[in-house]
Amino acid sequence: MPSKNRTRTATLGQGRQRAEIAAAYARAADLVLIEDDTEVNLSVVAGLAVLAGIAAADALCVRYSGSYSKDQDHAAAIEALLATGTGASRKWSQTLKRLLDLRDEAHYGFLSVSKTRAKGALSQAKLLVSAALESFS
Repeated sequence: MPSKNRTRTATLGQGRQRAEIAAAYARAADLVLIEDDTEVNLSVVAGLAVLAGIAAADALCVRYSGSYSKDQDHAAAIEALLATGTGASRKWSQTLKRLLDLRDEAHYGFLSVSKTRAKGALSQAKLLVSAALESFS
């Protein structure tokens, strides 16, 4: 069934809350990475990074357009970020795409995520999280 690009309006307070949730996912990923960088934990770090990126993208969309993507296809969030029309929207959408490309492997895969990929995903997520938090400060 084709995906319908659905959006939901949100208040700035709700957007700020999404930014804070994104930051919490990133902090949790940092803690898991510090605790132990085993194969299993690296997949968890990557999964949390993806969740942080999605939440940060939602926050940025709310901040700059008043709505966020509720489409079942997370790729619609990439388009929503691009549609914000900010100077950084292209960079943000590319960063989110890289995170979403890792999503299935991190969340549903049986193959382990390498330490390099997990750390890279967390770094990408932190870029989006920082932008989201700064946009509400």
